[in-house]
Amino acid sequence: MYARSTALAAVTAVALIVPANRAPRFTLGASGAVTISTAGTEVHYGRLPDLDGQGARITVSLGATNPGGSLVLTMNAEDLPMPGKYAVTDDWKPTGPAFHAALVAGSAAHPLGWFEGVAGTVTVTDTADGELSGEFEIQGRGWLSDNPDDENRWVTVRGSFHTGPAGGSSGALTLQ
Repeated sequence: MYARSTALAAVTAVALIVPANRAPRFTLGASGAVTISTAGTEVHYGRLPDLDGQGARITVSLGATNPGGSLVLTMNAEDLPMPGKYAVTDDWKPTGPAFHAALVAGSAAHPLGWFEGVAGTVTVTDTADGELSGEFEIQGRGWLSDNPDDENRWVTVRGSFHTGPAGGSSGALTLQ
C-alpha cells in the first residue's frame, strides 16, 4: 500500500511539472444556415500598422486553408488585448475595444458562404509570452453561395484558439 501511494505521489508530482500543451490549436463550430465542426493547428495573429488613419489592428486567423471553414477576428489595437471579454460588432471602425468577425464557410476552392459577426463576445483568456488564447461565441449574418442575394442567413459560431509562441504556427487540419 505504501509503495502504491509513493508511486502515485511521484507520478502526480511529475505531471504538475510538465508544462501545458502550448502548441497552436483551434476549434470552430457553426450552426444555423450552415453547419461546421472543425479543428486544427493553423492559428496566427499579426499586427497591422495604421495604413488608413484609423489606427493599428490586431488580426487573428483561424484555419485560413481549412476545407471546413475559417474565421478572422480583427480588433483596432496597437498591441495584444488584455485578458477580458470583448464585444463583437459589425462596425469596421468601432469606437471602443471590440472585435470584428468574418466567417468563411467551406474553402476558397469550394465556398459555401460568408458571414459577418454582428453580435457576441470574444473572451481573451491569456496573452502571456506573446501568445494569444481565447474563446468566442458570435452571431453572424450573411449569405450562402447557392443564393448570394439572400444576405439574411444567420449562424452561431463557437470555438476557442491558442496561437502558441510568437504568434502561431501552421500544421495539419482535420475536418470533423
